Amino acid sequence: LVVSNEVRPWSGGQVVGGVVQELALPSGKLLWEWHTLDHVAISETEIKARPGPRFDYFHINAIDVAPDGNLVISGRNTWAEYKVERRTGRIIWRLGGKRSTFALGPGANFEWQHDVREHPGGLVTVFDNAAAPKEEPQSRALLLQLDVTRKRATLVHAYTHKPERVLSHFLGNTQLLSNGDVFVGWGGSQYMTEFTRTGEIVFDAHLPRGGQSYRAFRFPWVAQPTDKPALVVRN
Repeated sequence: LVVSNEVRPWSGGQVVGGVVQELALPSGKLLWEWHTLDHVAISETEIKARPGPRFDYFHINAIDVAPDGNLVISGRNTWAEYKVERRTGRIIWRLGGKRSTFALGPGANFEWQHDVREHPGGLVTVFDNAAAPKEEPQSRALLLQLDVTRKRATLVHAYTHKPERVLSHFLGNTQLLSNGDVFVGWGGSQYMTEFTRTGEIVFDAHLPRGGQSYRAFRFPWVAQPTDKPALVVRN
């Protein structure tokens, strides 16, 4: 799956839409294509400032394959996640934004989000930037539970950085670990943090001043070089 942009004429200027493509490898043959401008109205944008000559109304910043094989697409500038049927391209549901399929419970809202992912059992993870411009005091990593029958989204837990009140204006991600912990990359801020499921910090690190990472992940790592060591030190 790859993402690109397209530009179309709009209101005396141009509007920028997102394009999702599924390509066969290694041939590069196009298997499937989806355009935001064909499925999501420009009026769904949450950008309140006057558009410039090129208006990026949607801004795709994440794609994920859902447990049922359909696609989950995050629109940063619409404050919404879109579940898209892979076969037809129709929108199955929206989470967040102006036309949310789900009623959002207390604390389940998000703005300018990144890295939206759907997990088995209706659990959804979101990195809620809440900026920029600033909508909340600090960014949060969210665990949301979807009830697709009653069309409700409930906050399971919100993770915030302590003692720093991190507000990440861009980038960021939320990773579920196999032990039940939650690992958070704070994007435009230099921090990366591991929480227990209940919110206790068990690991916290940061890059040098001014450092940032689009996403940060924690995985087991083993090095098995194919050549012999050049130097060995024994203590």
